Parts: sequence; structure tokens; C-alpha cells
Amino acid sequence: MIGLPLGPGQLDEPLIADQLADAMPSPHDPRAARALEVAREGWTLRDVLAHGVIDYHPVVAGTTADVADHMQQWFEAGACDGFSIAIDSYHDGFDSFVDQVVPLLQERGLFHDDYEGSTRSGPRGERPRRHGGVLTLAKPDTWHTPDLTTSTATTRYGIAEATSWDRMHPRLTHRGPWLEHAHEELPILHGTLIRLKAEHLPGDRDPIPVWLWSSADSATSADIDRWWQSLLRLRVGAEPAEVAQPGGQRGGSPVPVREVSL
Repeated sequence: MIGLPLGPGQLDEPLIADQLADAMPSPHDPRAARALEVAREGWTLRDVLAHGVIDYHPVVAGTTADVADHMQQWFEAGACDGFSIAIDSYHDGFDSFVDQVVPLLQERGLFHDDYEGSTRSGPRGERPRRHGGVLTLAKPDTWHTPDLTTSTATTRYGIAEATSWDRMHPRLTHRGPWLEHAHEELPILHGTLIRLKAEHLPGDRDPIPVWLWSSADSATSADIDRWWQSLLRLRVGAEPAEVAQPGGQRGGSPVPVREVSL
């Protein structure tokens, strides 16, 4: 947010002069300028997070028990009948909340243990859910059967295997480009999720799988191969002459992703 590496050990301390001199508000985070402003006034990091950063909803800075206590206090006081969770980190924020905070709320009888309904139409016959199951890229046990798998022999990367899932969508939040749509229901943008795994990298380095998402759905095998080959040409600055170029043009360029829904 302000361009500094900060740890939990500094929560109850203000930033020192050298840190304030190096701090720079992120142009991509609307909270950043306010955070730096109150930090320069001598606020501790805990106070910056809890009171000075966001003025349109409360923020809890502390342990998982602190988060559960805060939610319980608001709920039992009748201040709300539910919560929309805004995570601090897209990499593991949702997982941390589900794995650490939700069990505490369940122990206190504030969150259900399962759904009463037997279908995806809603937990109690209410309106249908907008999102299906979540496919988390770092958790293979959440991956359902892919729709397509292609294998391409290359001279530099060995066998390149592309696996794809059709009609997947990222779960949008009211942040970044969607910040101005805070009072609107965000759209569901179906597309194609692709996992690309090379056999090896030049120099016998171990490859790390690359995840891509394209805004086009109902993709064919030729589409899948063309998309990842297009990305490869952009990344290495050269066209891999050893792979055939499928014909046709449809869909946008693929982009990296972390987590999507059915």
C-alpha cells in the first residue's frame, strides 16, 4: 500500500523517519494516500489499519480471534445481518479467513456447519447462487475434470501440455477497476481457464506451470494451442518455429490468473 516491507512486530509502533522518507503511496490503491497521511502524523500501524485507512467500512487489525470478536459484537448488537469480506491479500486472504476465522464463528454458533438445501439453488430455497465451486490453482484437489487437453512437441521445451476448463470466471470484487461500481452487482465473465506445463526449460531448469484465462469460452483444441503459443511469443520475443500455428482468430489474449469459479 505504501511501498514498505512491514511485519506484525511493528503493529503497535509508528513508522520511523527513514521508513517515512522511503514510503510512497500506491497509485493503484485508493486507500494508500490516506494511510501515508495518518502514518506521518505518528499513528501506529494498528491505528492506521483500524481507523485511518478506510472510511466506508471497519477494518480489524489483529488475530483471527480479534476478527471473530469484532464480527460477533456487530452481529449481536444488531448493527448488521451479514458481512461482505474484503481481504487484504488475494494470494491467500480468502483461504486464511475460511480456515481460521470461520471455525471460530461456527464454535460460537454464529455460522452454519452445512447447508440445509440439497441443490445449488440456495441454502434455504433462496435465490440461486451466482458462483459455483471454486477452483484454487494451488490446490489440485479442487480441480474438476478438464474439458480439453492438448500436447505439443517443441524443440526448446519438450512436450508442452495445455489443460483447459470451459466457462470459468474470476470472482470480481469492488476494487481496482470495479471500485466505482460499489452499488452495482458485478457481472460474471465466463471464459476459458488454461494450465500450461512444459516438460523442461532451456538449460534443464525445472518449469513452473503457467495459468492463463481467456475471455472466450467454448474453445477448441486449436484455440487453446494458439493462445498459449501467442503468450509464449510475447514473453520470449520470438516465434517458436517448431510448433504449427492453428488457423482462425477468436477471443482475446490470455492473461495470468490465481483463482476462478464455475
